[in-house]
Amino acid sequence: MYLIFASAYSMNHFDLLFWTLGAYVILGILKNDDPKGWLLFGLIAGLGLQNKLSMAFLGFGLCVALVLTRNRKYIVSKVDGKFRLGLYLWGGGALAVLIFCPFLIWQALNDWPTIEWVGKSNAAYGNSPLVVLLSQLAVGHPFPIALVGLYFYLFSRRGRPYRMMGIIYVSILILFVMQNAKSYYLAVAYPMLFAGGAVLIESFAEHGYRRALKPVIVTALVVITGLRLPFILPVLPPKQLLAYQESLGLPSRGQVPLGLADRLGAEELATEVARVYETLPEEDRKESVILAGTYLEAAAICSARSPKLGACPVSTAGLAIRTCRSTSAASRNAPLPKSGRSGNSSFSVDPALSEVSRPSLAHRLSS
Repeated sequence: MYLIFASAYSMNHFDLLFWTLGAYVILGILKNDDPKGWLLFGLIAGLGLQNKLSMAFLGFGLCVALVLTRNRKYIVSKVDGKFRLGLYLWGGGALAVLIFCPFLIWQALNDWPTIEWVGKSNAAYGNSPLVVLLSQLAVGHPFPIALVGLYFYLFSRRGRPYRMMGIIYVSILILFVMQNAKSYYLAVAYPMLFAGGAVLIESFAEHGYRRALKPVIVTALVVITGLRLPFILPVLPPKQLLAYQESLGLPSRGQVPLGLADRLGAEELATEVARVYETLPEEDRKESVILAGTYLEAAAICSARSPKLGACPVSTAGLAIRTCRSTSAASRNAPLPKSGRSGNSSFSVDPALSEVSRPSLAHRLSS
């Protein structure tokens, strides 16, 4: 999962960075009992929110963990019989909100479109609670180390000062299960569990015959990662990948895994879309919209955009998000047509943002 995040330019690998930095700062605050660190955490959280809203889940887990542990002293403490707010924690929260304000203002001025988008996305592509739970075995690879880390934070004596880190993870997991969230959303929370697991495993394998566990664990990680690598990165051509998949006894059904397939064939897709677009009469092109099945398809068309597409806007099906437009002022200000029909080619953007089927883009345009 982390190789996917780190090898494709998107907000996801920055999200991983901000979550890890945030967890690192929290661990430092707990270790040194230094409340001033909350100001740094607020800075990281604010920047993380500007990158991706999922940083708010870390804030949610943090609030739950603070309330359920003795670390609530950072929220409010009793000094000389009087209650006093933890100024550094509240100051860090205010700093995060201040950095995040431009986004909130834009949302308020545009009727909060992201809230509607998230609801539609989870409804269309979310997972059942069981799938969210079981998929963590793959999302949190190496999951055994993450599980040891969770034990370290929640139950071990050495991890007691950092107990709230385990509560942060559990509270976010419960929230995702209740919301039928996408499984990979929790991937950014695992580095802090890996850290706890590594500490416990290293202390266990320090003496005697148990030292042999270290090279065994490292070797197992390298081998497992090597076996999974072709499914994560485009290191094999599609035909060889399918053959490799079948050699492992995994059914391929003649299809490249979705997460990898989305990273292949951008130029071919853009060329095919342009070819179909050119078959439309000139007048109908002005009223056309290209509907991609996912924002990844839309991004592929935009990144390898053919000049033949001109100012034709590209949108994602169902969510009606304007992914890319021509740089001309006229095309930027032109509204997306609600519907249009040309001969035997049709294009539509549902004004109610209702769900639509997701056949291939080229098939949709040419059918």
